[in-house]
Amino acid sequence: MPLNTLILGHSICHRLHNYLKAGHDHRHHLDFNLVKTSNVEWHGVGGRTIHKMMKFDLGIVKLIKPDCVVLLAGGNDVVEDTSVEEVAYKMISFCSILTNTYGVRRVVICAIMPRFPRDNFRLMKDSVRDREYKNMYFEKAQKINNIIKTEVEKSSKFIFWDHNKRFSFDTTHKNSCKDKFNSDGVHLNTKGQYHLYKSVRGAVIYACKEIKSENGN
Repeated sequence: MPLNTLILGHSICHRLHNYLKAGHDHRHHLDFNLVKTSNVEWHGVGGRTIHKMMKFDLGIVKLIKPDCVVLLAGGNDVVEDTSVEEVAYKMISFCSILTNTYGVRRVVICAIMPRFPRDNFRLMKDSVRDREYKNMYFEKAQKINNIIKTEVEKSSKFIFWDHNKRFSFDTTHKNSCKDKFNSDGVHLNTKGQYHLYKSVRGAVIYACKEIKSENGN
């Protein structure tokens, strides 16, 4: 019997869902072409932070009763006045609620993705401000990912998913993933959506395989 999977998150999740619904590529499917493996549901809302997900989205989890949750979130929590430890442990706490209260058997915590300075500015001061924010974001997001990667080792129900380096923070020309992002530096273009689709599909397969192995199947 197929397991239930919920893809949950902020605008990155919402936009991938819309990309798949629009049918931009016939090879890509809302269910990842995994009908025998998992029933896939989506819930992504732009601007979501972990706090807002705790406040507004747990009802969706209760309704769907997923065996697996793939979490595409965290980027909106990376701000100047919040420590990396606070963000990381808030994400771990949310995942613990999913497993302990709502019976989710695996939570895949996807690595927070990079954000790049925007390409189009009329005023130099706006460009400088944007670059300062993105520099802060780069430093904090990588630290948060590292903390989460260490913390998930403490629970067999958590999986850290780094997108197989598809969205690396390495900004050298050879390895930069900037060409997968729109001009806003935050959201993905068609190339980026393709890579995110492949990554999330892999995460679903991996998590469901672990659950079924646990079941002795």
